[in-house]
Parts: sequence; structure tokens; C-alpha cells
Amino acid sequence: QYTVNGCISPPFSARVEVLPLPKINGETQTQPASVSQGLQVYLPMNSNGNDLSGNAINATLVGGITPTLNRFGQADSAIQLNGTNGHLTLPTGVYFNGSDFTITAWVRKNSNANWSRLLDFGNGQANQNVLLALTNGTTGRPAGQAYNGTVGGPIVASVIQMPDNQWQSLTYTFSNGGGQLFLNGVLVGQGPQNTPDKVDRSLNYLGRSNWTGDAFANAALDEFRLYSRVLSPEEIRLLALEQVAPL
Repeated sequence: QYTVNGCISPPFSARVEVLPLPKINGETQTQPASVSQGLQVYLPMNSNGNDLSGNAINATLVGGITPTLNRFGQADSAIQLNGTNGHLTLPTGVYFNGSDFTITAWVRKNSNANWSRLLDFGNGQANQNVLLALTNGTTGRPAGQAYNGTVGGPIVASVIQMPDNQWQSLTYTFSNGGGQLFLNGVLVGQGPQNTPDKVDRSLNYLGRSNWTGDAFANAALDEFRLYSRVLSPEEIRLLALEQVAPL
């Protein structure tokens, strides 16, 4: 309550939620221990493709890739793909077990190059693909899709654009026949999806499509993670809080 010129206001209350953010440049938000559970691949992108998940699924850097600043301004702590031929390849393996998964990374795209990818794992064009596009066509709206053999399932697309030249936390989850997309911890798209088959996939790309007509990603990448489970909305939110507040 408060008093103005002798008049007393009615009682009121307010709820304030304080979200802990990094205190200094380069300091990350404390993550819950659960974000290491079900982790299949973790590529910090510290100028290389080393996997720190403990599973030794290292990526190979191919073509035009250069070290760059990460979202905290730290040198050589992310990678820049040149949009022409730069991409990463991962070894043949069973990355999707016919059930839940989560794909998440920090991305700073420079353009809406046609159907450019964060991820496309498959055995060629329209062959067991699981894909996460940075842009659905040239719309700037991320999109996810899964193929069973040569049959492509429904596309789940974001209802908003992912802005250019800004670091964004992009997450794609699948569970029980449904996919969801998150930008910076906020749900931006969902819908029915095919369940990926549990098969070996041999053409596994980051920043490149299995379709020859699609563009290479013109983007910087950091902190790529692939899980064999669905991260909870709270886990996704906390990962997105790793962004440093503007000074």
C-alpha cells in the first residue's frame, strides 16, 4: 500500500522473477547436472570438432571454416562457416534410436541462404534424413523434419524469424510423434512428426544439406549438443540463459 495526499491505496501485490545471468563477460550460467544425461555428442566448437560428451564422436572440419569469437567475445571459441563449402561431418552411426531426441546449438546466421542447415543426418537426399534447417526456404524461420526411408514427414517450422547476425539458442526436440522448436528458450513451433528409424546414417552434416540444391550455411556455430532424450522446457530455458546481458 501507499499514501498520496492522505489517500490510502488498496492493497496490491506483485510477483518478480529474478533470472540469474552471467556476472562478467565470459562467465556462463550454471547448468543443471541433468544436461549431461543422455548426451550423445557435445561439440564446444573451440576451433575444432572435438566431442566432449565422452563418446569420442569427433567431427571433421571441411572447407571454408575459420575460428571466430563466441557469444561472450572469447576468441577461437566458435567456428564460422563461409556459406560456400564450409561444414562439419560426423562418422557413420546410429544417432537416433527410434524415440526421443534433442538437438541444440548456439547459432549466428548471416543470411537466409535457401534451406541452409544446422544439421542434416542421413544416407543421401531423401534417405533416412533428420534435418534442422536454419531457414525454411529463404523465410528465415527454422524448420525440422524427419524421413522414414524416402518418405518425408511433416515439417515443423518456427512462427517467427531467427534474426541475422545475432547469437541465438536454437533447439529442436522430438517425442511421441511430435516435434517442437525453441528460440532462446521460448517455444516457437510444434506439430506432428515422423519418428526417425533406428538405422545407421553415413552422411552426417552440420552446416550442409544432403540435397545438392540447398545452400551451405553462412553462419557461426557454437555449443552443439545431440541428446537421446527430450530436454525439459526448464533445461532448454537454462541453456538459453548462457547469453551475456548487454553491457
